[in-house]
Amino acid sequence: MLKLSITLLVTAIIFLIFYLASGRSKNKKRKKSSVFHRFSGAFTVICIIGSAVFGVIYCKNENIKLFDRLKTYELPAEYEKILEKDGEDAAYPFLPVGIFTQNDDIYFTNSKNDAFIFKTDKDGSHSFTTSSNNTVFIGGDKTLKATVTDSGDLILDGYFLYSKYDEEYLGYSNKTIAKNVKYCSFTDNSLFYITNSGDLYSMGFNEYGQLSDNTTKNKPSPVFVMSGVERADISDTHAMIIDKYGTLFAAGDNSYSQLGNKNAISSTELTKVMQGVRDVAVGNYFSLVLTVNGELYSAGTNEKGQLGNNGGEFRAELVPVMTGVEKISVNGNTCAALTYGGELYVWGDNSNCKAGAEGSEIIAAPKKVQDNIYDFALSKNGVTVLNKDRTVLTSGTDGKFTELIIFNSKIPEQYKEKNPVQTPDLPEKV
Repeated sequence: MLKLSITLLVTAIIFLIFYLASGRSKNKKRKKSSVFHRFSGAFTVICIIGSAVFGVIYCKNENIKLFDRLKTYELPAEYEKILEKDGEDAAYPFLPVGIFTQNDDIYFTNSKNDAFIFKTDKDGSHSFTTSSNNTVFIGGDKTLKATVTDSGDLILDGYFLYSKYDEEYLGYSNKTIAKNVKYCSFTDNSLFYITNSGDLYSMGFNEYGQLSDNTTKNKPSPVFVMSGVERADISDTHAMIIDKYGTLFAAGDNSYSQLGNKNAISSTELTKVMQGVRDVAVGNYFSLVLTVNGELYSAGTNEKGQLGNNGGEFRAELVPVMTGVEKISVNGNTCAALTYGGELYVWGDNSNCKAGAEGSEIIAAPKKVQDNIYDFALSKNGVTVLNKDRTVLTSGTDGKFTELIIFNSKIPEQYKEKNPVQTPDLPEKV
């Protein structure tokens, strides 16, 4: 379709030139020239219309939006205006519903798929600034920023570090590397993404086989891993993948038993770990695994308390941490879990209170730091949360949370809980 559209457009330009040239002709063959003039004009119009039609069809098939919404607005003020004018149902889509981080930056998205970056001005005041439209995810690690649009485009900006040893870089400048993407996970040197059809692709540094493609060769462009994937997470050394049946697979370095398969044997091939899994989060030589009924397990190294089991040794098999968990997240050696009741727990590395808790630098077991939470995100320096009325809070170097943005929120009843509590069948024993 695209080639046909371009061909018709080029043809239209050629006949337009003939049309303009014949219109200027003043020789004796005026009548013949006039016929050709009319013919070239009509054919130009036909080719332009055909090019436009096939171009629109191509854009629709490829899910390309010709015009993005470029509206910018100050979020709390816009919410108040719509709330007063049209009521809570119309205003709700403006409220933040998701939090993401990229390095030290904090991003929020709302139900209108507008993304906002949280800014702190020199005078200490805070504000939301519109970052982009048509966006459902913004995140990244150190030097690389990734954006997933609501049309499924995965856009990378920055550089992708294959190895800190060989200084080999792969750079991007707002480049679309994949389409029809619904999820992505990456470090500063490796990347996973899942398409809408459930196909998993990987790219980047692969010294330990963490790209899960049965090799240890670096991949400068995406390679297919497997189909039927629901969730996946990748670290600098290992990866864990969940298929549509809830089966957990793992690959990569296993020197600290972070694959959770009861041994310390590394593998470039995906190995089955357990059934009944809903989510995974991997960190520095350890892994968190969340089952379909909200049970949280961990395996791997534990020198920073990241296993959350009050023990100092690494574990070669997945051990229970807590129950009733809705969402998990890992940043380095810092871990967090959100319960179905809206309670936020943290553990692991708490140096400079980066886990959002006062006290020691290592938290060996889950510690509750906030209630009434809707969503959260870990960054390198702290924890940012949305509570259920969408007030935004963030933790400081003293471990205390401060309010950043306050909404006079009126939440429609159907949106008050992010996910209803479910009671699915129990998974197989670990």
